[in-house]
Amino acid sequence: MDLKNEGIYDLAANDPVINGTAVAGSLLQYPIRRQTTALFDQVELYSPVGNLNWAHNGGFETGDLTSWGNTAGFRLAPNPTHSGSYSANGTAVGTTAALAQSIDGRPSIDSSTSLAVSTYIGRMTGTSSSDKADLWLGVVDNSPQANPLSIYYYFGTGTGTIPSNTTDTINHQAAKYGTLGQWLNLTRNLQAETPYFDATGHAGPYRVEALVLEVSAHTGSTTTAYFDDISIPAAAHPTYYATDSLNSTYLYNANKPPEGSFYFSVPEQQSILNVTTPNGTPLQTSDYTTQLIQSSLQITVPTTTGMKYSSPGNWRIYTTSKNALADLFATLSGSTSSSSSFDAGSAVNIASESKDPSGNPLTGANVTIFFPASTQAFIGKTNSLGWYNATNVVLPSTPGPTTLEAITVSSSYIGLRTSQLTINNPTPWAIIIYASIAAAALAIFSLLLLRSRRRKRTGPNPERTPSLGKNPPGRKGPTKP
Repeated sequence: MDLKNEGIYDLAANDPVINGTAVAGSLLQYPIRRQTTALFDQVELYSPVGNLNWAHNGGFETGDLTSWGNTAGFRLAPNPTHSGSYSANGTAVGTTAALAQSIDGRPSIDSSTSLAVSTYIGRMTGTSSSDKADLWLGVVDNSPQANPLSIYYYFGTGTGTIPSNTTDTINHQAAKYGTLGQWLNLTRNLQAETPYFDATGHAGPYRVEALVLEVSAHTGSTTTAYFDDISIPAAAHPTYYATDSLNSTYLYNANKPPEGSFYFSVPEQQSILNVTTPNGTPLQTSDYTTQLIQSSLQITVPTTTGMKYSSPGNWRIYTTSKNALADLFATLSGSTSSSSSFDAGSAVNIASESKDPSGNPLTGANVTIFFPASTQAFIGKTNSLGWYNATNVVLPSTPGPTTLEAITVSSSYIGLRTSQLTINNPTPWAIIIYASIAAAALAIFSLLLLRSRRRKRTGPNPERTPSLGKNPPGRKGPTKP
């Protein structure tokens, strides 16, 4: 009997036992029990603004610090900027300020994985190792423990030196390290970092998990720095489709983007043909948005669209642009006039001009000039005016029409153009000279022969001049006295 009505047999309260053997502290009734069993595996959290540039809002063109956390000490800055309208300003006075974000998709580091950032150090008054401006990446190896690793890129330190490497940390100086009042640009292929970690006992593939901007100053000192154009782009190598003199087409593959919203950036002067979903249907233009950001056309697929399709899935983006190969022609060596007709085997200069869709010269574009009917090809890069010329090119020796073709490929645009040339029959100058000599000799011989024949037909002249003092035969005249 439960004297205190508490549902437990209480020996100290002398609860009487009516039947059986009671255990002190035991329940006097059995409750209804329910059981649930579940297994969880590979749980991942993706940001709702996930994209195929793994660094979100790296140019701060959203007008705020969206996608970044731990923002104490950082603010949006309209000046100075490396590009666009904003940068992120970090100021530390006797402390450390860090602006960080997780890299949601945790991309594997391979040959296509790179990091880009621009930093402007406005002020650094301290001279200790605590005074610094840097960017660091949080990386993990492929072990079951996912060992954390760090890669630091220093733009300046108070001591003028950087820390030594350790088994799990690599330290680098950025180009123009320590320069104040100037944008310092860093571009780094991250695969170059992996051999060091391999040598210190770690194993790949390595994954990027965090990105941190950091400014620090020791007590009584100040460090001020600006960060802009931060990117860890996913590989975006389009498939090209180029047609002679017509617009070029590009196909980009967005492989397994995070579920929900994501965006994809293409060169700003490419126009969208369509965005194709993982199940092969094209999106309506109302299903995505476009925006020009940092010289790129950003295509954003919102959550309301992305959640309609299976994830992970492969999206395809088709774009087009004006043919980047603006002109192609040939001139006879030593001449400045273009022509389409040349003698077989003659030497010519071939000129190609590359321009972006707005008509500006494409500098440093890769150009290949060749004759499709032969193995002859010329490869080079365009100059600051967009020209690449192949000089003293020996034309084919076979007479007839031939095609000259050129292809230009820049980091953003491609083009193809052909030109039709006519190869004339070679002029046999030696034969012409020999024939002329033979004809002249034949004419002279014929003239001499004609004169000889005329003499034979005429014979000797019967009239002769009479001698003085004599009469011609048969004629009488006066005689001398």
